[in-house]
Amino acid sequence: MKFRHLIAACGALALAATGIGAANAAPAASASPAPIPAVSAVNAGKHLSFPGNDGRPHEVSWDKYTFKVDGEPLHIYSGEIHYWRLPSPNQWRDIMQKMRAGGFNAISLYFFWGYHQDREGGPYDFTGVKDLDKLMTMAAEEGLYVIARPGPYINAEISMGGLPAWLTNSGANLRSTEDPKVLAQSLDWIHNVNEILKRHQVTDGGGSMLMYQSENEMFFQADTQVKFQQALTTQIRQDGITVPLFHNDWAPNGQFSGEKMRAAGLDFYAYDYYPIRFDCGGMRFELGDHEAKVRGFAPDSPIFVAEGQGGAFSPWGAKFQASDCIRFADDNFIRQWGATNIVNGVTAFNYYMIFGGTNWGWTGSPHSGFTSYDYGAGITEDRALTGKFSAQKELGYFQVAAPAFARSEPIQKPQVDLKFGSAIVKGYQRLGVDPEASVTGGGMRTLVFRHVSSNQTATSRFSTSLQLSGPNGEASFARIPADPNRYLTVNGRDALMFTADQLLGDFDMYYTTSELFANEQLASSRFVALTGTAGDYGETMLRFDAEPLVQADQGVDWKYDPATGQLLISYVYGDQTVKITDATDPSRVLELRILSRSELGNKWLLAGPDSSNATQPKLWVEGADVVRTVEYRDGVAYLNGSMNASHPVTVRLPEGVGSLVFNGEPVGSANESGAVSFTARGPLPVAVPALQWRSLSENPESAVDFDDSNWTLANAKTAENPKQGPGLVQGVVLDANYYGYHEGDVWYRAHFKSNVNNPLYSFVAFGAEASNFLVWVNGTYVGAYDANGILQIVRPPWGLVKKGEDVTVAVLLRNNGQRVDWQNFGESQHAMGIHDATLLSRGEVTWKIMGAKSADTADKARTTYNNGGLYGEREGWYLPGFDDSSWAPARTLRASEPGVTWFRSDFDLNVPAGQDVAFRLNVNSSRFGNLTDHSRTVMFINGWNMGTWVGDVGPQKSFTIPAGFLNPNGRNEIAIALTAEEAGAGPESVTLSTVMNQTGGVTWEQNAAPGYAELKR
Repeated sequence: MKFRHLIAACGALALAATGIGAANAAPAASASPAPIPAVSAVNAGKHLSFPGNDGRPHEVSWDKYTFKVDGEPLHIYSGEIHYWRLPSPNQWRDIMQKMRAGGFNAISLYFFWGYHQDREGGPYDFTGVKDLDKLMTMAAEEGLYVIARPGPYINAEISMGGLPAWLTNSGANLRSTEDPKVLAQSLDWIHNVNEILKRHQVTDGGGSMLMYQSENEMFFQADTQVKFQQALTTQIRQDGITVPLFHNDWAPNGQFSGEKMRAAGLDFYAYDYYPIRFDCGGMRFELGDHEAKVRGFAPDSPIFVAEGQGGAFSPWGAKFQASDCIRFADDNFIRQWGATNIVNGVTAFNYYMIFGGTNWGWTGSPHSGFTSYDYGAGITEDRALTGKFSAQKELGYFQVAAPAFARSEPIQKPQVDLKFGSAIVKGYQRLGVDPEASVTGGGMRTLVFRHVSSNQTATSRFSTSLQLSGPNGEASFARIPADPNRYLTVNGRDALMFTADQLLGDFDMYYTTSELFANEQLASSRFVALTGTAGDYGETMLRFDAEPLVQADQGVDWKYDPATGQLLISYVYGDQTVKITDATDPSRVLELRILSRSELGNKWLLAGPDSSNATQPKLWVEGADVVRTVEYRDGVAYLNGSMNASHPVTVRLPEGVGSLVFNGEPVGSANESGAVSFTARGPLPVAVPALQWRSLSENPESAVDFDDSNWTLANAKTAENPKQGPGLVQGVVLDANYYGYHEGDVWYRAHFKSNVNNPLYSFVAFGAEASNFLVWVNGTYVGAYDANGILQIVRPPWGLVKKGEDVTVAVLLRNNGQRVDWQNFGESQHAMGIHDATLLSRGEVTWKIMGAKSADTADKARTTYNNGGLYGEREGWYLPGFDDSSWAPARTLRASEPGVTWFRSDFDLNVPAGQDVAFRLNVNSSRFGNLTDHSRTVMFINGWNMGTWVGDVGPQKSFTIPAGFLNPNGRNEIAIALTAEEAGAGPESVTLSTVMNQTGGVTWEQNAAPGYAELKR
């Protein structure tokens, strides 16, 4: 099970196999100090050297324990991001740097077919916000392996699950071989994306792509699905993809494992796991164990969770915001589930999501979300780090500090002697299979304790015991903790994880009841950071041949037993340092840094290259809000990081490095222990401008005399996709997708003679969740209705329609996006728009339709998902440079009448150089709390559709503005289209705010995109 192309020899990969221990071939920082920060170092070039960017081909293989690169074990600690949900390419690097600093060594990337091909048979666009080569190159530069997932179907809660919207018109199963045309289109996408991906393979020396997922979460594994997988994997291999291939089972059910896996051309089994499910406002499901079950499917490959729960999506109308899911899948869940996975043998894990992002425009699927896709992830939609990210970092650092965990077997569960609490505590224990990593030679132990019920909130105190033995000796501990008056603690939904029989460099540790956070050689000392819950008791048992010199902060006790050589260090978690000097060799120094886990957010380990690029020294940082890159030249460390405010920072430098430059500013020389302490500068304040609005009403399409002669005639009698019609009453296909109008608002106009006086009309219309339609009859507004596929009765005013007279019915329908179809039941091919109508006409009805036709998209930069078919959109009112000087000033954004009103404003930003600021647009309606503001918006920043607010559905009212949409130092323009269902509907105001302001970020650049003059001249 090896994958290698032109295999070359490779040096030791022990550091490169971790997310916080590798560096780069070429220094990137400017030689001269810069203002806050030294952005050239943050932005450009390789910041870490590892097999993903050294230009040499490498072998990828695996055994039952771990994946391997050139034979060296590699635990995979990955997070998912979606590049289209961060439409700001420079900020891709920002997220990657935060991930790497947080202990991640891999990134998982879906690729969105529909984002790159806007019409059937059209060219693929991989430029601008769609530049996949740039994305892959950045990942390699930042030291992250890539798990590539190009579909064709990817789900991801996006439009069509990643398929292009024009495929809605197919009547075939879109994920099978039954239709040669659809299969050829899928293979064509795979081929075109592979033309980029194959240049970035670890196996070819081109980049950091480590493995490749074929298709996504196929619900069945019948012959039709296996044949489809075979067609895909054949194409993938023909295209020159040489890394291993896998498929992600939608749960640990064994689909596409064993013979089915091999028949499909796949190489190993992987699965998704969302144990607590998705109701962020409800109850969490229980966490269970899954190793034995998965080993039944995959006895000879690593246990690989291709999607592990990192949050949850939020539906339209939820009683919580998307960001509230961070309280559902919180830091306790992260630690508890992370520890449970480790003792269930998981050595390859990917958080879905580590950064959620934004469903800008119509990219999202309304089936499972609105504009925000924050997901409650560890990094917020505004790119800010959370306490949850700190918990994820804690797990990532543990896996580096105790690497022997990854090659281990489950053994007898440890004893649990409960002292306090009525909840049941369960214990797990694993034994490492590599004896050289342990003191006794018997193998390192990993122990985890948690409540049997993962939702238990009580506190339990207990003790345990431990017997260690191996060819190098044995040790027995009848009670842990050793102090008979002390106990171990499990706090509610948390977990306690620690190791035993472990070497700390060349120091012997029998056990610690603390979680390892760092285990590194820093200068002349072995540096070990230990963490636990503030106020809890912890202890560490070491072994020395003679009583060592112990220097410790207040609150730390120690006791040496000369008969056994055991040194017991005991403490309560807070902020303490213990320095232990070996009496037999004073050059051997062990430093223990004891930290409460609540203080870990600003504690970091970071590696970077020296001037020879032969070594990659690490440094330890306390006090920085983010660290990004470091490199060493001529005895100086050049460190880049981010500060949310000015406060003290301490950096422990590697041996041979005497001074520090932080964000381009020299900050001091190292003291005798190799530390530099200084006060880092915080960001300058950023003014938030007030918005002054101008407005103009539109919807001329509702008028009887509106000229619709250039509109599309909707008169098709059949559709390849039977869900699109025709309807039984009208007898023609009215489906918007059928006519190529896939996104946003669509207009219909029906012309006929009435066969009755004062009729009642009925409509059946589809627009997905939270969609609606407005109706005008003979130019008179009648009302608004749900576009939910249920028959809606429309009653025109009495006397408006008379028998034998001409009637014009105008309908404005909001389509909130295309559906996903993860089960492959055809859900993404559902009807969209008006399906049928009863109009009581005399003779035939002439139907006309107008919207934004995807095949005619002129704005390639913003993609086909940017616009619907409102009059103002068709006329370019949303674009920068549009002249709104004739519009009337507006004090509020309330509509004077039903229909569509546009509001525009402009403002200037002046973000200081070297600062990263996140802005939001806030929709302020006093009626939103009880969902009685019967209006909705489409909001544009500099021509980019940043999202939609629905005042009577909710829940979102504050909207992240992707950085690339804004000009950070100049003029910006906002355009808002408000569709009101009644006069007076709409918010009182829309305001700007900042939600993150920090120094030292990645350079901020506005996306290149055309304005009014370029698109509408």
